Amino acid sequence: MAFAVVLLHASAAGADGDLPVYSSLSILLGQGICRIAVPCFFFISGYLFFKGLETWDWSVWTSKIKRRVHTLLIPYILWNILAAVLIYGYNWLRVRFGNGDPATLAEMTERWGPCAWRIFWDYDKGMPLDYPLWFIRTLIICTALTPLVFVICKYLKGIGVLLAGVLLIGIFRTQQDLFFYVAGAFLSLCGKDLVVLFRHLKWPAVALSVFVLCWLPSTYRDHPETYYYLLNFLKITGIISLFGLVSSGLDRGVLHDRPFLSRSSFFLFASHGILILDDIARFLMLHITSAWNELYYCLDIFVRTAVTIAICLALYWAIERFFPRLNSVLNGARVRRANAL
Repeated sequence: MAFAVVLLHASAAGADGDLPVYSSLSILLGQGICRIAVPCFFFISGYLFFKGLETWDWSVWTSKIKRRVHTLLIPYILWNILAAVLIYGYNWLRVRFGNGDPATLAEMTERWGPCAWRIFWDYDKGMPLDYPLWFIRTLIICTALTPLVFVICKYLKGIGVLLAGVLLIGIFRTQQDLFFYVAGAFLSLCGKDLVVLFRHLKWPAVALSVFVLCWLPSTYRDHPETYYYLLNFLKITGIISLFGLVSSGLDRGVLHDRPFLSRSSFFLFASHGILILDDIARFLMLHITSAWNELYYCLDIFVRTAVTIAICLALYWAIERFFPRLNSVLNGARVRRANAL
């Protein structure tokens, strides 16, 4: 799913272009398949928070909140500060030694002066400076609202989840993915095993997902309302498909767990938007060929994604190898817990 987020950010912008093949590919990936990733993160987060919490216990809740200060809040603050340092330094170096625009640097200096706090909340189009971390920002809010989520799921049960879906998907659309956090919490409080539950549903879910994916490109521009509901339906069937197919693949030996990829997934998620995808990988892509045709733009999606993932994983390996304490803090102590398991 971390790979899918990188692919999403590499492809989403082309959906509104005039090149038919490139536009359709961008819709299929950036506005379709890859849009399953973040709802899946929310779903898993909701499930794991309430796992084992059958009755409300403030001491257990406090313990979970303290852990999430280390896994969510501290990395969120540090990554946005790191983004500010790196982006400002990059633009300063371009002005000093390259062909950077002094106006851009002046704008950043003026903007970050009295409103420096905005890099943590809504620096650009409602996103923090390290833009993929809007998910972490929203997850922090979800964590603070977990007593309310518990009441909805435990006492209103399926009706409460359905009501949350109507409100979040049907009315408060900007927060639509929060529905998946509530759905994950509900299944956790019901004691459901996601692997067992979704494995029996995987083939119908896969068939429905493929059907919706084939329909999406024709609705994205001309019928945005239809596209919106199709996409949310795809998120539901996509999550079921993922759990069913991946668990079956692991059991049959088709898929294998790669501990390094597991450890590095959060680092990849948090780091790829800081200069790497839109600056370094794009710079390399621009020097591969000078033919700016439709094939170039289609290749750009996959080349920039691959280059970005390679750079991020190399950086993670180096930091894990030579700066393990820094690595632990930036990853929210996830590495220590993974090694303990």
